[in-house]
Amino acid sequence: MQEGRQTTRMIHDDHVASIGLLNELETLLSRNRSSGPAPSGPGLANFLRSLASNLERDVTRHFDFEQGRLFPLLGDGGDSDIALLLTDEHDGIRDVATRLAAAANAARENGFAQGWKEFHQLSREYIERQISHIQKEEMALLPMLEDLLDEETDAELSQAYAETR
Repeated sequence: MQEGRQTTRMIHDDHVASIGLLNELETLLSRNRSSGPAPSGPGLANFLRSLASNLERDVTRHFDFEQGRLFPLLGDGGDSDIALLLTDEHDGIRDVATRLAAAANAARENGFAQGWKEFHQLSREYIERQISHIQKEEMALLPMLEDLLDEETDAELSQAYAETR
């Protein structure tokens, strides 16, 4: 994707990073069925730490920025319906992300002795919700922002977003 605006490029880059993490999570799930033995081994704790960090920090940062800075611009431009839809999706994703982060942290500390099935189910739900959401943002939100943002607003927003990292 070759957006012209810095803000849309930054949002897109976040989406690409999220998809990479979702692919890693999908690989873990496909190698370890929910009814089978829980995964273990080298690298698992690091992956769970990375996953929990992304869920706790990056999802919140990304969604807060969109809702606080981008969606109001859409509303001002007459496109509040998409902002309302995406906000509603954010709420559902945040709920699953919070529970999945807690499960990842618990597994990192104690292993999957008790929580593998729940982790597996939450992961599947999170992947499904996030992929669908990212597709909507890539196909609707980012093109709308490309048209809506002028250079000055784009520079201000991209600077503000960079400061959240």
